[in-house]
Amino acid sequence: MSFNDIPQMSLAIADTLYATHCTKADTYLPRYLPRVEAFFQKQVQGGGLHHQFSRLKLLELAFLLERHEPRTILELGGGSTSSVFAEYVAKAPFAVRYISVDESEHYQNLTKEQLDDALRDGVDFRRCDRVVIHRDGKQSCHYETAYFEWFKEGLDFLYVDGPSNTCEDKSVMPCIDNILLLKQGITPKVIAYDMRRESLWALEKEPEFLWYDTTWWYRSLQGPDLSWFVDKPIHHSTQLLRAKNVRLGP
Repeated sequence: MSFNDIPQMSLAIADTLYATHCTKADTYLPRYLPRVEAFFQKQVQGGGLHHQFSRLKLLELAFLLERHEPRTILELGGGSTSSVFAEYVAKAPFAVRYISVDESEHYQNLTKEQLDDALRDGVDFRRCDRVVIHRDGKQSCHYETAYFEWFKEGLDFLYVDGPSNTCEDKSVMPCIDNILLLKQGITPKVIAYDMRRESLWALEKEPEFLWYDTTWWYRSLQGPDLSWFVDKPIHHSTQLLRAKNVRLGP
């Protein structure tokens, strides 16, 4: 074995571990979050997007919410993650304001229909159009910025999975709502990106916001009680990316 073989071996090991944790998540999600599992099943049966990592992503999101205990949540781009946020709102021992934004009225209505009746009232659904602009010589997109008014009092948790970010030539553009919010003085404690790498990279290029710690995060499941191993940053097979406001402490 040569030195050049080590990176390929590391990636193969990471893929094996990742597949193992995805399999565990298939068992743990129905036990830990049965209403989220029910939503996921409806989504699959309806022909919605789903992948090997889908349940692991939903569990990871639930972990982030439990860890950071946000009281204000903005979800940009709804779907299966909406069920996790709604479950968190229903279980939280304090009041939580949760707004879910989507550009598609059709898909937003599907999300509403598939949510458990007991969870639907905890979601404030809003529809916003997508705006495409040219920034630094390239296309970028964001939602209509009127929603900024909803969070002038502060925003704890921002989830980025929208708007649609595919260009006409099939390339991918960054969604820059995160940057526009920050420029308005709205500074979430945590920003989670659903594989929106271009959006995370756009934030990293903003010198005035370098106090956001941007890392690719991957966590390992221990059991259905969501006892997780310590954070293990790697650069492969990662679904949720995170930026944390380090000004606010650990």
